[in-house]
Amino acid sequence: MGRILIGAIALGAVLSLPAIPSAFAEEMTMDSDATQKLVNGNTAVGKGIIAFYDPDGTVRARNNEGYYSGRWWVSQGGKHCVHWEGDPLEACLGISQGSPNRYMVIDEGRVVGDFSMIPGNPHGL
Repeated sequence: MGRILIGAIALGAVLSLPAIPSAFAEEMTMDSDATQKLVNGNTAVGKGIIAFYDPDGTVRARNNEGYYSGRWWVSQGGKHCVHWEGDPLEACLGISQGSPNRYMVIDEGRVVGDFSMIPGNPHGL
């Protein structure tokens, strides 16, 4: 479960926010091209975690418990997906623009985190 949670928050921190109606959340979610452009070759910074999404499909992340690596991709529906090494499951979540350079992570109509995006790999992950 721990790695699944990390997969779910690789782009943000888990928050206790109210549910957004599912139809509205789906309308807000970026399409696959926008998600690919946002994530590819950039670093997501959330509460307590940073993750670099290499253009080759590798993701490398760090939090206070250590380093993680795996694979990332964007689904045809625009969801950002992560499969961490050693974890049998993958996590696929929607991304929506919040405020400038602030993005929300959406899972089943609920905002479950937020993050900012930094160009490139400034943390050397």
